[in-house]
Amino acid sequence: MKALRHPLLLASLCCLLALSAQAAEKDPAVPADVMALADRAAACQRWSGTEITDQSDDTLVEDELAHLKCDSLAADVAKLKQKYADSDAILKVIEAVNVLGF
Repeated sequence: MKALRHPLLLASLCCLLALSAQAAEKDPAVPADVMALADRAAACQRWSGTEITDQSDDTLVEDELAHLKCDSLAADVAKLKQKYADSDAILKVIEAVNVLGF
Protein backbone atom coordinates (compact mmCIF):
# COMPACT_ATOMS: atom_id res chain seq x y z
CA MET A 1 0.00 0.00 0.00
CA LYS A 2 1.50 3.33 -1.08
CA ALA A 3 0.94 6.62 0.67
CA LEU A 4 -0.18 9.54 -1.48
CA ARG A 5 2.87 11.38 -2.76
CA HIS A 6 1.25 14.70 -3.52
CA PRO A 7 -0.58 16.02 -0.45
CA LEU A 8 -1.31 19.35 -2.16
CA LEU A 9 -3.07 17.50 -4.96
CA LEU A 10 -5.12 15.58 -2.42
CA ALA A 11 -6.07 18.80 -0.63
CA SER A 12 -7.15 20.36 -3.93
CA LEU A 13 -9.24 17.36 -4.85
CA CYS A 14 -10.88 17.27 -1.44
CA CYS A 15 -11.77 20.94 -1.86
CA LEU A 16 -13.36 20.12 -5.20
CA LEU A 17 -15.43 17.39 -3.61
CA ALA A 18 -16.40 19.62 -0.71
CA LEU A 19 -17.55 22.33 -3.08
CA SER A 20 -19.51 19.78 -5.08
CA ALA A 21 -21.10 18.43 -1.92
CA GLN A 22 -21.91 21.94 -0.74
CA ALA A 23 -23.51 22.73 -4.09
CA ALA A 24 -25.51 19.53 -3.86
CA GLU A 25 -26.81 20.46 -0.42
CA LYS A 26 -28.05 23.76 -1.84
CA ASP A 27 -29.40 22.08 -4.96
CA PRO A 28 -31.48 19.03 -4.14
CA ALA A 29 -31.39 18.18 -7.85
CA VAL A 30 -28.09 16.32 -7.35
CA PRO A 31 -29.12 12.67 -7.15
CA ALA A 32 -28.40 10.57 -4.09
CA ASP A 33 -26.41 8.02 -6.10
CA VAL A 34 -24.01 10.73 -7.26
CA MET A 35 -23.53 12.02 -3.72
CA ALA A 36 -23.02 8.45 -2.45
CA LEU A 37 -20.31 7.95 -5.07
CA ALA A 38 -18.63 11.21 -4.02
CA ASP A 39 -18.65 10.13 -0.37
CA ARG A 40 -17.31 6.70 -1.28
CA ALA A 41 -14.52 8.18 -3.43
CA ALA A 42 -13.49 10.52 -0.62
CA ALA A 43 -13.40 7.60 1.82
CA CYS A 44 -11.34 5.55 -0.63
CA GLN A 45 -8.92 8.44 -1.01
CA ARG A 46 -8.56 8.79 2.78
CA TRP A 47 -7.96 5.07 3.30
CA SER A 48 -5.55 4.80 0.39
CA GLY A 49 -3.44 7.57 1.91
CA THR A 50 -3.22 5.90 5.32
CA GLU A 51 0.32 5.30 6.50
CA ILE A 52 1.07 1.62 7.00
CA THR A 53 3.31 0.88 9.97
CA ASP A 54 2.64 -2.82 10.51
CA GLN A 55 0.74 -5.82 9.20
CA SER A 56 -2.41 -5.06 11.19
CA ASP A 57 -2.58 -1.57 9.65
CA ASP A 58 -2.15 -3.06 6.20
CA THR A 59 -4.92 -5.57 6.84
CA LEU A 60 -7.27 -2.88 8.16
CA VAL A 61 -6.68 -0.61 5.16
CA GLU A 62 -7.06 -3.44 2.67
CA ASP A 63 -10.32 -4.53 4.36
CA GLU A 64 -11.72 -0.99 4.26
CA LEU A 65 -10.75 -0.48 0.62
CA ALA A 66 -12.44 -3.78 -0.25
CA HIS A 67 -15.55 -2.91 1.80
CA LEU A 68 -15.83 0.44 0.00
CA LYS A 69 -15.32 -1.31 -3.36
CA CYS A 70 -12.65 1.22 -4.27
CA ASP A 71 -11.45 -0.92 -7.15
CA SER A 72 -14.79 -0.43 -8.93
CA LEU A 73 -15.04 3.36 -8.58
CA ALA A 74 -13.90 4.05 -12.15
CA ALA A 75 -16.58 1.74 -13.54
CA ASP A 76 -19.20 3.31 -11.27
CA VAL A 77 -18.19 6.79 -12.43
CA ALA A 78 -18.57 5.66 -16.05
CA LYS A 79 -22.04 4.24 -15.34
CA LEU A 80 -23.19 7.46 -13.69
CA LYS A 81 -21.77 9.56 -16.54
CA GLN A 82 -23.81 7.51 -18.94
CA LYS A 83 -26.92 7.67 -16.74
CA TYR A 84 -26.74 11.47 -16.38
CA ALA A 85 -25.32 12.31 -19.83
CA ASP A 86 -28.09 14.84 -20.41
CA SER A 87 -27.29 16.95 -17.31
CA ASP A 88 -24.20 19.16 -17.47
CA ALA A 89 -24.51 20.16 -13.81
CA ILE A 90 -24.57 16.57 -12.58
CA LEU A 91 -21.75 15.60 -14.96
CA LYS A 92 -19.59 18.32 -13.35
CA VAL A 93 -20.13 16.77 -9.93
CA ILE A 94 -19.35 13.32 -11.31
CA GLU A 95 -16.20 14.65 -12.97
CA ALA A 96 -15.06 16.13 -9.64
CA VAL A 97 -15.32 12.62 -8.21
CA ASN A 98 -13.49 11.20 -11.21
CA VAL A 99 -10.58 13.62 -10.69
CA LEU A 100 -9.69 11.68 -7.55
CA GLY A 101 -8.07 9.21 -9.90
CA PHE A 102 -10.03 6.04 -9.28
